[in-house]
Amino acid sequence: MGVSERRIRERLDARQSILATARELFLLKGFEATTIRNIAEKIEYSPSTIYQHFKDKNEIFYTIHSESFAELVRYLNASEMHKNPMDQLIALGQIYIQFALENPELYDLMFIMEAPIDFLDYLEDANWTEGKMAFDYLKSVIANCIQQGLIKETDLESLSYLIWSTVHGLVTISIRKRGLKIGLSDPDTIIQRSFAIFSHLLVKS
Repeated sequence: MGVSERRIRERLDARQSILATARELFLLKGFEATTIRNIAEKIEYSPSTIYQHFKDKNEIFYTIHSESFAELVRYLNASEMHKNPMDQLIALGQIYIQFALENPELYDLMFIMEAPIDFLDYLEDANWTEGKMAFDYLKSVIANCIQQGLIKETDLESLSYLIWSTVHGLVTISIRKRGLKIGLSDPDTIIQRSFAIFSHLLVKS
């Protein structure tokens, strides 16, 4: 390996170390309580070294956020094993719920904290690309359901938003421990049962 290749590799390794450490601290301390200095001290870098790789803490958060969405999409791709689009749609919901319940802190970073959205103000393309990609994937599956007469024809975008919001609400209530506060003995099981009922309501009668 030549000098230039080694420098590139070292820079990539440093960047990944920063991201891994920041993710650990964000999950442990929360985004607001974590500082660039905290991240730097954890990996024995100077704060100036962090700034050589990232504009600020929001950019670090946004990068973690983007990589997390790529992981979610890999999960969702497993739904493509189902040839029937309604089965695929139900599988999407089940996979989404599984991902959220297995990675509650990460889900919180991805969907609930505002930091990644704030960072969009700094970008030339102020679109939530990762969120749009996942939403468009959902829309395409629902469109196939409508085309095959499995779901009553309606406004595609509104129905897609309703389905996403419903599943998001189910997992968010559980992740934020609200189900326990109203006396549910097993909120995670309730989520699965509630989604099964919701899926049944979607099927065209």
